[in-house]
Amino acid sequence: MSVNAREEEYEHVELFGRPALFTNSRIDRGTVPEGFHCYDLRGSDRDPGKPTTVENRVVVNHAGTVLTAEPITIPREGFRRLRGGRQNYGYIVETEHYRYCLRCNPGPGDYQAYLAAFDLRVQRMNMKQKTPAQDCGLEDGIGDQTPEQGITMGGL
Repeated sequence: MSVNAREEEYEHVELFGRPALFTNSRIDRGTVPEGFHCYDLRGSDRDPGKPTTVENRVVVNHAGTVLTAEPITIPREGFRRLRGGRQNYGYIVETEHYRYCLRCNPGPGDYQAYLAAFDLRVQRMNMKQKTPAQDCGLEDGIGDQTPEQGITMGGL
């Protein structure tokens, strides 16, 4: 179901270094005010709510819609990659027998933190190939891509 762009409430965001308006809803393109450009955000298969690309239209894994005053260049393949919706921060503290991993991904009005504790003896036996950051879930193993500057939530 699409909503009227003129009646929707938006969050101010920055998209590729430029101001934009964001909503979780699908926007009826016929209601977009003149002078604005409308794009959909696609979420990942693992987390449909986390935007990964910006596209002209998204049917599956719709993560939101943005309105911009300037057009966004969409490559021939039909999408432009985002760097991610939030900045993640990770901290690792090791004692003699334990590793504590804290992952935080703050967003306006929503602050999430995850704390995990690992027995180092078990970790050394089972996780010899992983780095401490991967062990704590701070690295996702997608280092072979060069992401562009993406969407940043927050004020203008």
